[in-house]
Parts: sequence; structure tokens; C-alpha cells
Amino acid sequence: MGARHKTILSGIALISAVCILSIAAPGFGFFCFILLPLPMMIYRIRLGRKDGGVVALASMAVVTVYSGNIGSDIYFLSGMVGLGFCLGEFTEMNFSVGRIIGFAVGLVCGVGIFTLILYSNFSGSNTVAVVSEYIDTYLTITMMLYQKMGMPEDAVMELAAAMEDIRDMLIGILPGLSAAALLLIAWLNVLLARVVFKIKNIRIISDAPLNTWKTPDGLVWGLIGCVGLMTMPGGALKLIGINGLIVLMTVYFFQGIAIVSFYFNKKQIPVFIRVLMYAIIVIQQILVLLVIGLGFFDVWFNFRRIGADPPAQ
Repeated sequence: MGARHKTILSGIALISAVCILSIAAPGFGFFCFILLPLPMMIYRIRLGRKDGGVVALASMAVVTVYSGNIGSDIYFLSGMVGLGFCLGEFTEMNFSVGRIIGFAVGLVCGVGIFTLILYSNFSGSNTVAVVSEYIDTYLTITMMLYQKMGMPEDAVMELAAAMEDIRDMLIGILPGLSAAALLLIAWLNVLLARVVFKIKNIRIISDAPLNTWKTPDGLVWGLIGCVGLMTMPGGALKLIGINGLIVLMTVYFFQGIAIVSFYFNKKQIPVFIRVLMYAIIVIQQILVLLVIGLGFFDVWFNFRRIGADPPAQ
């Protein structure tokens, strides 16, 4: 057996194992799920488009056999594997990091929506009903977990009474939440891929430091437009504004984190303290909002003086 065939088989085995752990291992499976694009991205780059596609399809076939049906687990796992494949595809095209993430997430979102609509049509239902049923199941499981954790009976009753309102709200903002989650997962996996490629001495992702990355200045008008739509009386326009705002706030969070990282490097903050500070930012909601604001106002204040002074390396 040739070395290439061994690499293909090892890729199928590894990605299948990560997928199965995502399903079978509560808690730990969540981390396997969000890191699933990383190995797929690496094997796509190592093997090329054709053999990388074989790894992706064969892995999902193995997981489908393990699962015993084509349900929501396969749908979401396929999205993660597809995201990793797309990240590898656009990386090999030597796109900038922003375009790698943006195009990969956009393509996965498009395919995901198309697949959901196709499934709805074949099942004789409508897309909203399918999504609503899934959210109902998720909320019911969540409420059962709260009960097992000893949540007071009064609080459980209040949660049950508000279940319908919560479901309707989640359905309305699900597109924005899904896109934002994919952006965060793609961003994390690209960061990890840069570390792996540096260790392996593979120069395939742009060497430009991520702490100098910034959004196009014109994107600020998109955020302002979304805020304007949220003030409109029409329900549809308001939902478009809310979903757009969720996505753009995620993008400006990336820019804010880049600014924080820039000054960490400039001040030569030790790695341990950096990791601790990043963890605190993620945990504290007020700090997340401050970082988003930092990214947003960078359009006018240019906190890193990009284009004015040489950026810190």
C-alpha cells in the first residue's frame, strides 16, 4: 500500500473517530465537534481536492453507518467536515485569512440552507416546521437537564410557560446565530491550523500577522443599517436587522481581539497572562461588548495606527 493510500485511510479513521466522539461523548464531544474542521482542513491540503473529498465522503459514510440513520447529527457533522474542506480549499488558493473564513462560512451556510429546504420538501413539511420541531426537542431536553440539576419547581414551571416565546425568538434569530457560530468555529480552527503549519514548516496560509487584520471600512454602514432596520415596525425587517447585527458584531469582535493581541505583542505580555486574559474576555459578557466596540470604533480611531506607523511584528 502506497504512502498516499495510507494517508487517505488515516484521514478517514481520524475524522470518523472525531465525529463518533462528538456524538457519543457528552461534554468532551462538544470540543471534538468544534475542532472537527481542523483535521479535515489539514487532510484537504495534504491530499488535494480529489483525495480530500474521498476522505470527507468516506468519513461521513462511516459515521452514518455508526449512527444508523441520517438525522440532525449527520447534518451538523457534515457541516463541520464541509467547513474544514472549504477552509483548506480557500487556503490553498492563497486567499487572505478574512476571505478564507468568509467564503468558507458563506458556502457552508448556503449549502446548509439548501439541504434543509430540500429535506423539508421531501418530508412533506415546511422549513420553519422542521426547525421548530428541532428547537422544541432541544428546549425539552434542556428543561429536563435543569430539573435533574435541582432547579426549583417554580422556576421550571416559569420556563415551561415561556417555552413557546423562547422557541419563536430562537427561530427568528437562528440564521444570525448559526452564521456567527460558524464564523467563530472557522476562526478558531484557522488559528489552530496556523500553529500546526508553523510547527510542520508549511507556508500555505498568509504570513500576515492576524493582529493587524481589519474589516473593510465600508462594513460599518452595514452595521448602522442593521440597527436602523431594527427600529422598523415590520417584523421581517426587524428580524433581518437583528440577524445582520449578530453576524457583524461577531466580525467586529474578531477585529477587537486583533487589537487586543496587537497591544499584547507590543507590550510583550507573557503567553500565560494572554491566555488568561482571553479566557476572561470570553467569560465576561461586558468585556465581549467592549471588545466589539473596540473593533467598531477602530474604523475612525485606528488604534493600531495601521498605515501611519509600521505595525508591530
